[in-house]
Amino acid sequence: MPPIDYEKEYDNRGRVPEHPEIFARWQREAATYRAAARDAELGLSYGPSSRQIIDLFPAKDDDHITPLAMFIHGGWWRSLEPAMFSQKAAGPNARGLTVAVAGYDLCPQVSIATIIEQMRSACLWLWRRRRQRIFVYGHSAGGHLAACLLAQDWKAFAADAPADLVPAAMAISGVFDLSPLTQVSQNQDLRLDDAEARRVSPLH
Repeated sequence: MPPIDYEKEYDNRGRVPEHPEIFARWQREAATYRAAARDAELGLSYGPSSRQIIDLFPAKDDDHITPLAMFIHGGWWRSLEPAMFSQKAAGPNARGLTVAVAGYDLCPQVSIATIIEQMRSACLWLWRRRRQRIFVYGHSAGGHLAACLLAQDWKAFAADAPADLVPAAMAISGVFDLSPLTQVSQNQDLRLDDAEARRVSPLH
């Protein structure tokens, strides 16, 4: 059996040559949803950097008892931004959920471990503001981060957080074992070695 070509297997954009058109559509859909969401609070800061923000889309008649969800975008931890994904609040909003769309700093400016810490901080910021547990959902890198938040020992991270701060998550096309990424060209930005890849893999 020939060896696995990890470079090819993990080249998502190479597999979807029309991805620029898809990204452009997402941006249009997101802008349309933001424009219609008159009660939205955009660019709420949960950390010191300009990308550590939350766009909050409340459900109709949100009373802080309304269920709370947080969406995390993908982009291989290296690209994209929350403003491309405002429309991901549409379905949950229509069903009575308030949605936070969270941003984070990108590799190679920060490590994947730092991005995980930032997403924990985003969850804690939401907890301290709303005192609600959070359903987390995300795709690609966001799926990985959603799984990390589900696996988190919250009491070890913050004494004031409930142990089940994230009781459920939906990880869409996430990467849960990052070890193969040490063998792909993207690792120039991710900067993973074998030990760090294992440490930031929710599989472990």
